This record gives sequence, structure tokens and C-alpha cells, in this order.
Amino acid sequence: MTPQKRWGLGIALLAATVTFWLAQWLNRDRERQLELPQARSDYTLESFDLLVMNEQGWPSFQVQSPHLEKNPGDRSVNIESPDLLLFDLGNPRWRVTAETGWISEDGKEILFGGAVEVVEQMHPPVTVRTRDLTINPDTYIARSAAAVNVERPGMKLAGRGFSADLKRRRYEILNDVEATYDALDN
Repeated sequence: MTPQKRWGLGIALLAATVTFWLAQWLNRDRERQLELPQARSDYTLESFDLLVMNEQGWPSFQVQSPHLEKNPGDRSVNIESPDLLLFDLGNPRWRVTAETGWISEDGKEILFGGAVEVVEQMHPPVTVRTRDLTINPDTYIARSAAAVNVERPGMKLAGRGFSADLKRRRYEILNDVEATYDALDN
């Protein structure tokens, strides 16, 4: 190897070493930022039962869950495996179960994630199965963009997209509607 090639190789190695050191030195702040703890919840509850009242003093909804976390930023709460009762004039009317739940700070919006089942507690019972459902407990309006199945004795509805006025028992399936009705006995 000629002396010129040795000098060139030495300078290339020196440049690579300086570049590596400089990159490590510049990234040290980023690594420290990644090590900082994420925002923690204000509090958590384990195996809880929460009753929320409306402005008139009637029970609005009651939720049970194995775990709840309050978000410090927007003061909402995240819930694992919620089991929620939605009340009408103090009487339990609907039971909603899901994989996850989220309740807004003011309790005016409840989001259910994953597999969701809604069962009316009156006769005849109505069962709604869908994913990712939003309910306003004050207006009893429920919505989902996912596939939905609605069943009650003698009738089955299926489709995609769902809007319901739970208080008035009005259901609207928005797309790809299929209906099955049991034959009436004579």
C-alpha cells in the first residue's frame, strides 16, 4: 500500500470516527427525552362501581369495571371491560358491555370499543351487537359505523352503520341492510 493510500485510509477512518462521535453526542438529548416517564393518570380505580347522576338528580348511568384511569389532560376516563347500565327516569333500561370504554369529562359522551353488546332490560328484549359504539346518556342516541346485528323475538336485522334513539326504540341501519322475520303461527 502506498503512503498516499495509507494517508487517505487514515483520514477516512478519522472522519468516520468523528462523524460517529458527533452523531452520538447530538442524539444524547433525544435519548433522554425518550427515557422521561409518560404522563401518568391522576388516579386509578380497581374493581369499582360508579353511579353518575343527571342534572335533575336522577341516575344517568352506572358503570362497573375491573380498572379505570383518569386522564390528566382532558379529565376523561378510560375503562377496561365496562359493564354499564343506562337509566331512564331512575330505572335501569339498557345494559352495555364492551372490551373498552371512555367517558368524557362531563359524562355527556361514552365511547365503547371492541366488541359491544347492548341489551334492553324491558320486554320484549332487544339486543344490539356491534363494534365501537358511541352513546350520549342524556339523549339516549347511540351510533356506530361498524357492522351491526339487532335482534328481538321474531326479528333479526343486520347491516353496516347504526343510529338509534334508544329511549324511543327507533333503530336505523344505514347500509347493506338484511332483515329476517319469523313466520307467524296461525
